[in-house]
Amino acid sequence: MALILGLSTKAVQTLLKEHPGLVVPTRGIVADMGPALSHANKIIRLYMDGYTETEIVRRTGHSYKAIENYLLDFARVTYLLERGLPVPAIRKVLGCSRRLVEKHVNLFRVFSGPDYAFMMAKVRCLAEAHPVKKTKPSRRDGRLESQEGCH
Repeated sequence: MALILGLSTKAVQTLLKEHPGLVVPTRGIVADMGPALSHANKIIRLYMDGYTETEIVRRTGHSYKAIENYLLDFARVTYLLERGLPVPAIRKVLGCSRRLVEKHVNLFRVFSGPDYAFMMAKVRCLAEAHPVKKTKPSRRDGRLESQEGCH
């Protein structure tokens, strides 16, 4: 980007930090790698700030399906956290990585205050409307595998 814009990489970094709501498809963001704020975090933050799914699609360039998947994962983690399940159990129930569950736990903590009570109620309703499907035995080795994992 710096090369295209004729700026230094430091100038581009500074500009991106000054506009945190702007999603720029850098390699780190597209590949969802490194400690940068992930797609899920940005989408969930926009949703919790009251943006509609249509507005989130426009701002991020993600599909409705991708946005729904990110929000459902967060809603399910929230639902299970509020029922007292520890992270390892949530990971097992949802078929997610520990890292993803911990990201959602951190977001849950951010949005648990009174300022987000209304949006958290919507998140709870989302989880209740889309429960995790039961697991079924795998034909390969007899282990249980979820019909619907984290995204």
